[in-house]
Amino acid sequence: MLYTDPMSANTAVSPGTTGHPNADPSGILVIFGATGDAARRRIFPALWRLRRQIRPRVVIGVARGKKDKKEFLEIVEQAMRKEASRTESSSSSTDIANGVANGVADFLQHIRFIYVKGDLNKNSTLAKVGKKLNGVRRKGLLSGASPVSPERLIFFSTVPPDAHSKIVSGLAAENLNRFRADDGLISYLIFDKPVGRDAETAQELNKLASEHFENRVFRLDHYQCKPMIQKILPLRRRYEELEGVLHKAWIKRIFIRADEYMGVPEGRTETYDKLGALRDMIQSHLLRTLCHLCMSLPKPDDASGIDSAATAVLTDTKLAPHQSIDDIAKRGRYKGYDGSANIETYVALVLHISNKRWDGVPIHLRTGKALKAKNTSITVEFEFGDRLIFQVDPKPCILLNESNSTNGTPLKNLAHDIQRKYHTVTLSAEEAADDGYEGILKACMEGDSSISIGEEWINRSWLLLDPIIARWEEPNKKPLTYLQGTNGLPEDTDPWTG
Repeated sequence: MLYTDPMSANTAVSPGTTGHPNADPSGILVIFGATGDAARRRIFPALWRLRRQIRPRVVIGVARGKKDKKEFLEIVEQAMRKEASRTESSSSSTDIANGVANGVADFLQHIRFIYVKGDLNKNSTLAKVGKKLNGVRRKGLLSGASPVSPERLIFFSTVPPDAHSKIVSGLAAENLNRFRADDGLISYLIFDKPVGRDAETAQELNKLASEHFENRVFRLDHYQCKPMIQKILPLRRRYEELEGVLHKAWIKRIFIRADEYMGVPEGRTETYDKLGALRDMIQSHLLRTLCHLCMSLPKPDDASGIDSAATAVLTDTKLAPHQSIDDIAKRGRYKGYDGSANIETYVALVLHISNKRWDGVPIHLRTGKALKAKNTSITVEFEFGDRLIFQVDPKPCILLNESNSTNGTPLKNLAHDIQRKYHTVTLSAEEAADDGYEGILKACMEGDSSISIGEEWINRSWLLLDPIIARWEEPNKKPLTYLQGTNGLPEDTDPWTG
């Protein structure tokens, strides 16, 4: 039997062989929170998917707890095996398992893994990281790096936002932020979302990061690297008719949703209690998705244009006017969630964009855990009854649900083309598996800063949501309760009407 390489549906590899080409190694990846949920479910699977394109020479995992290096390596291997098995199709489960095991084990032999155990709030842990980095350089593991061709030292913080500042300060205290081209290494800092907990903490963190890492800071949201989200701007550029009707004159309302079937994963309750759905999903994923749909089109060759355009439209985005926060922002907590009684697992709210293009169009955002079904999508509802749907998860596709009046609208030519070309969007194996982290890691290892979110966008996002946060932190403002496996809050209490 053959083991099908997950990176290519057309490549078959016999069990026991490497299952990967000779991707050029590059740099060092240091992961803070290396045994946590983000590393297990996101980073290590993405490294496996990237093995044909790029890989780090060295991975240094840093985490608190009782795990040792052997257990850390088991976490890495299990995460990659699970990812490799997702796209297998063979009549023999034994051959699949053997092929996956051999392929992953061989790939891991090409990366040097190092583990540092310690409290990330203590500089002594960062001092240990510094010693490991010095050891890597002494042993010649970066033999190809030079001032002419420096490699990247990437510090990737996947920990909760309240721990980011301690890591930045600790790295600076150990001079780990000061690597430059002359050292053969250039140090970069990566924050996964969210950056801060509100506008004040985000500004403090951004100031600290810029002080110590200057412009070598990546602030990331993996949603913007999802394949379907990546198609929005090209589609708007390609179809003048579509770009023309993305306007208040034609649109009744917009729905952006990220429904999750699963509840809060086991072992993540402590982390989730520091966030809640508003901070975890709305502030980053859904607001950034809104910007992709509603921003003015940036020039295709402008690396910073997307973030600038996104910041401009977010600056114009407001809470629904003439309505109280209690009316336009609702939160819920599914029955059975064992975390804090004041943390929401569901949010629905209504926003408006106060500019000439969008003024008066309500934009409904919703996200929740333990709902009836998984559904991540953007729906544009036109005044004449049509609905344009970008289905992100599951089964990615682009649909135009036509009404009987379509023949009299600017979409009459567009409708046929979209249905013909995008009714079923066939993604490659790696695209289907890609949750956005593959694009993030590849860009960071290649030094592509175009995916980084700017300080001003982050500041604007928090300024928009801070009034809701303040209202929900008032006494007796607990989340409403909804049942698992339902559509969330009862319709009569929910501003979401999609």
